[in-house]
Amino acid sequence: SYIGYRYQADACNDKPAPVRPSSFVLSIWSNVPDPNTANPQDFGHPGQELWEYETTDYEEVLVGYDSKPADANATKGREPVYRYTAKFPFSKWFTPPQANQTYWFSVMAVYAAPKVANYPWGWTNHAHTFGEAAVTGADMIGRSPTKIWTWQPLKDDTGAAEDMSFTLFQQWQTIAILSLQ
Repeated sequence: SYIGYRYQADACNDKPAPVRPSSFVLSIWSNVPDPNTANPQDFGHPGQELWEYETTDYEEVLVGYDSKPADANATKGREPVYRYTAKFPFSKWFTPPQANQTYWFSVMAVYAAPKVANYPWGWTNHAHTFGEAAVTGADMIGRSPTKIWTWQPLKDDTGAAEDMSFTLFQQWQTIAILSLQ
């Protein structure tokens, strides 16, 4: 969704449509599990970045509207929710270094010029249901030239933990090798 953008299907919408991101940076990270689930100050979060891919080849499709708009005034419309599909070459697919592990997935919208984003791209979320709750990250530059990521739990307006709404699909590629004699 685009934060702050509202749309009402049967009304005159005089606001400009959101500007689509130029690209998305997709990343997969190792897992740092919650060291003490009984302590609300502790939380699981991404560890080391294992894979990254930037794509400009994506599809954006309107799939519905936020079921619980922040502004209950229906005259302003609801926040549209979009589905994104990105395809990339088989050679760029993520291959897990270990089976049966937890990994973190992150998506970052990139704009060609920061002033172009009239409504920031956002991610639909919902109440936390299983596993680690969602986190939000920011890169910090310390005294070294290396990026240092900091993570904070993502919480709703009541302070409850949230999950991000997404499904990952992978199309398996089968390669047949024929031996002719």
